[in-house]
Amino acid sequence: MKQKTRIEGIEVKHFTSFDGTRIAYQTVGQGPPIVFANGLGGTYDAWCYLFNHLKDRYRIITWDYRGLYTSDRPADVGTMTIKCMVRDMHRLIQTEGVERPIIAGWSMGVPVIFEYIKSYPQDVRALAGICGSAGRAFDTALNWEGSRYLMPPVFVLLEKMHGLTGVVMNRVLNWDLIYKLIQPVGMVAAEADIEVFREMVEDYSKLDFECYFRVMQDLGKHDAWDHLSSIDVPSLIVAAGKDFFTPVHVSERMHRRIRNSELFVLPKGTHYAPLEFPMELNQRMDAFLERVERIEPYERPKPKAKPKSKPKPKPKPKPKAKPKPKPKPKAKPKPKPKTKPKPKAKAKPKAKKAAKGKAAKSSRATTRLSVKSSKRLGGPAPARSKSGRPKPAKKKTLPKAK
Repeated sequence: MKQKTRIEGIEVKHFTSFDGTRIAYQTVGQGPPIVFANGLGGTYDAWCYLFNHLKDRYRIITWDYRGLYTSDRPADVGTMTIKCMVRDMHRLIQTEGVERPIIAGWSMGVPVIFEYIKSYPQDVRALAGICGSAGRAFDTALNWEGSRYLMPPVFVLLEKMHGLTGVVMNRVLNWDLIYKLIQPVGMVAAEADIEVFREMVEDYSKLDFECYFRVMQDLGKHDAWDHLSSIDVPSLIVAAGKDFFTPVHVSERMHRRIRNSELFVLPKGTHYAPLEFPMELNQRMDAFLERVERIEPYERPKPKAKPKSKPKPKPKPKPKAKPKPKPKPKAKPKPKPKTKPKPKAKAKPKAKKAAKGKAAKSSRATTRLSVKSSKRLGGPAPARSKSGRPKPAKKKTLPKAK
């Protein structure tokens, strides 16, 4: 289902809830966060005047309930309950990274926000409930006590006949005279923006009515009245004087039970007061939000450091074949220590020198013999040199002939 909108700059996103259901949600603006819970009788366009008024100062977050409008139908229709919608709301807040938002609800959104603060009391900064009840809505609807007995079986029957009911609702709600018929009975005031209301009714006529009537049955059973006395955050309760779905006395009772709460009544408003008296509602919301800021100034959350991603394990390398062992390098031979060269042996005298030696020996022998013989003969001994060797005899030279 494509949804028209009168809220400039709104962004549509999606998240997956606890049971795998795909939920559509919308965000716009910057600043302190406010999470809005819609009613069953319309989309977030029921808030269009308030959203456009706040978006320059606040961060607006809202969503389409499971099985309705642009959110997917759950696999189990039995999850079409207030408690499951609260779980969707908590998942939305986690998805957007919001801490302690202000929460607000219109129509069925009021029991949703009361169930939320009951389940997550530390996560809420303040709350505002507009034209809704804290629980057991059929007990006081139509401002008639008999509605608590009549409405539950009617919705059981309508769920069983959801195919036929859808066709009838589609034709009746798209009938142009319907707006003239619902104004006199107080369903919508003449001050309402009829164009916006017409677009909301067109979207409403295309709903999955099996899901719609299933959650309507749970709306009649849900009860958060006992928890109201434990709420200790700033609270605003808005009522409409002509709202026959949620009479003023229901809002007054909630105001009495919630400590530190404020009550604001739009005397001429109906159940669709946000579309009928937007200026008055905007001014009252401004005053309430200023009070919240004085009580608990908004602290902008510090940007969280991105967790370091674990390094991906490296794939184990395939075992390589063992390489052949490399031959060990041969050790270099150690240099031998240098030794002094041995003195060269004197070369033996050549043959001539040997002959000379022999001759000298023979000459010495002859001299010894001659000395001995001279001694025996009585002659003079031959003369010797200093070395002991006999001096050679002088040769007698003959006189040269003239």
